[in-house]
Amino acid sequence: MRIARYPEGANDLTEWIVNKGATVADLQQAIESAVPLAAAQPAAQASEWEAPVPFLANELSIFPIEALPDTIAPFVSEVAENIQVPVDMAAMTALPCIAAAVSRFCVVRIGADHIEPTNLYAAVVMESGSRKSATLSLLTAPIREVEREWTEREAPKIAMAENEREIHKKRVADIREQLSKRIASGKALELRSELASLTSDPVAEAVPPRVLVDDVTPEELARLMAPRDGLMAMLSAEGGIFGTLAGRYSQKGEANLDLFLKSFDAEPYRVDRVGRTPLMIDRCTLTMGLAVQPDVLQSLGANASFRGRGLLGRFLFSVPRSLVGQRLSQPERCIDPAARCFYHATIRRLFDLAAQGTMRTITFTDDARALHYQYADDIESRQADGCDLSGIRDWASKLAGRVARICANLHMARYASEPEPWNIPIDEETTHAGWAIGGYCVEHALAAFLQMGADIHAGTARDMIAWMVQDGRGDFSERDCFKKYKAKQTADVKAALEVLVERGFLREYQPPANGGRPPGKHYLVHPSAGIYLGRSSK
Repeated sequence: MRIARYPEGANDLTEWIVNKGATVADLQQAIESAVPLAAAQPAAQASEWEAPVPFLANELSIFPIEALPDTIAPFVSEVAENIQVPVDMAAMTALPCIAAAVSRFCVVRIGADHIEPTNLYAAVVMESGSRKSATLSLLTAPIREVEREWTEREAPKIAMAENEREIHKKRVADIREQLSKRIASGKALELRSELASLTSDPVAEAVPPRVLVDDVTPEELARLMAPRDGLMAMLSAEGGIFGTLAGRYSQKGEANLDLFLKSFDAEPYRVDRVGRTPLMIDRCTLTMGLAVQPDVLQSLGANASFRGRGLLGRFLFSVPRSLVGQRLSQPERCIDPAARCFYHATIRRLFDLAAQGTMRTITFTDDARALHYQYADDIESRQADGCDLSGIRDWASKLAGRVARICANLHMARYASEPEPWNIPIDEETTHAGWAIGGYCVEHALAAFLQMGADIHAGTARDMIAWMVQDGRGDFSERDCFKKYKAKQTADVKAALEVLVERGFLREYQPPANGGRPPGKHYLVHPSAGIYLGRSSK
């Protein structure tokens, strides 16, 4: 008879007899009091289990392309197929492109006193050689066209303003030179009056239009944003900005995150430093769409400031499955011109609306708002101790607000051709679509934080299931885990077990008591856990 548990920590009968020195009397007593394994635990056929939720990207869900509006989705699909990249990469690059326009003139009202800006921070994690730059180039093309056209249109005004500024500077210098010489008191009084007038009303510096930045320090970014109403977008196929934020160019090597933290929520930004002109931005709004390599992601988890101060909690993450090794040298066909036309027209129209210079507020219908709150309540409950989002509460607590921003961006892209799309409330269809993307981001955020080593419970959980698979354990007790992970806190071990139960790798059961102290918690291991673990670890 195979029994459910042998005394003294032995794994099977042979080990108990040989290594533990059990006697015949011990054996007889154990057999009489043993609970047969079949009676101690429920059946463990693979057909009775649902597929567990894996830890890494190879088993993560694909971006729900159907959630994007018809003006955007076809081009995103075409880009992914033509360049042969995951649709996730194209879609998660398109979202910040939309937000770069919408955030310039729209906010979204959720409740009576809850208003969110519409900018987004997004990061796609892909290995080198995944054609990140080519994807970004196609999707940002209409933004670069708009920026170039704005610059050309404003060039004469900028040149005229610069001339006036030079004349103003020369006149001030001329007056000061005259005052330095001996002149009649009446003339000096007249010159001083003119100088006071000129210095109190200087000609403003001519500022050319600017939408995009790439490789920039926080100090230079603030200088660029200040005269442009605090608006900017950083859309880049590299993650170098994280090294800059970590203090790469700082003499003390300190992280400089303030501008990026405030720009996520469109807050004011002030800098007053000795020897520098004070810098004031009433409402700084930055959109970020980055494509980073896995080693960049891992370095983020190593920097305590990035998570401790909330920067990582502001990003939507995507960890797509790589297509490297499966691509063709030549695409089967070109990108559909109609899909490209619709996408370009939509982005350009949104920037045209932004150029009107008036801030607009988008609202939800009553039913859509109720639906949004239902989704938000579910995310809140999943952050409770032992639930799947408890290890990334800093990220999950901001999700409802970010989904509202996504809904607003989807809505504006959907109705961009309308004269005043902000006057059309966000409906239930768009709210469902926004939360479909939000659900996708939840799954990918768990994988991203695990890869960063930032979700300690998930990391322990994955190590734990790997140990069980390696040892061939079909079931085990909570006490077994405490012995194995005795260096960890009891609460951390319990939390890791809860993660495995939530993900479907384990089922908890309680063996019947056979006298004496009641047995502790026991767990069944998913019969196919090794298969899923193997796929995830590739």
